[in-house]
Amino acid sequence: MINICEVYLSLKYNKFKPCPCLSRRKKIGCRMNVSMHSMKRISIDQMTIDPERFIVIKGDEKISLTKTEFLILYLMMSTKGKINSRTDISRYAWGIETLGHPRTIDTHISNIRKKIGKIKDKEVITVIKGVGYKLEDALLS
Repeated sequence: MINICEVYLSLKYNKFKPCPCLSRRKKIGCRMNVSMHSMKRISIDQMTIDPERFIVIKGDEKISLTKTEFLILYLMMSTKGKINSRTDISRYAWGIETLGHPRTIDTHISNIRKKIGKIKDKEVITVIKGVGYKLEDALLS
C-alpha cells in the first residue's frame, strides 16, 4: 500500500516525477507476489493446502488464513522435513531478506498454530531454536 503522504511529497517536490522510493516499493511488490498458479495442492496427514482455491482444510474443517500465513504454511508443507530460517520465510512470503521487527515471523507462525491447532497431539510447526522452523516430523510419516 502506498502512503498518501509519500505521493503528495513526491508530486510537490519532484514536479510530478515519480519518487524513487515509490518506484522501489513497486519493484518490491512485483517480486513479493508468489504466483499461485505455479503452486500445487499439497496433502500431509489430515491437512490439505489448495493454492488454487486459497484454502487450507484440516480433516473436514476449512481454516481461514491471511495471504502471508498461507504462504508461510505452503512453504513449510512444500519443503517438508527441511528447516526454514526466518530469512527463507521472509524471502518467500515478502520477497525481501528482512521485514521490520525480527519477531514478525514468530507472530505469523503463532497465528498459524492457533488457527490450525494440533494434529496427533503435536504442533504442526515446530521451532528449532536458533535455526528456524519446520513441519513436525510426526506428520510426515
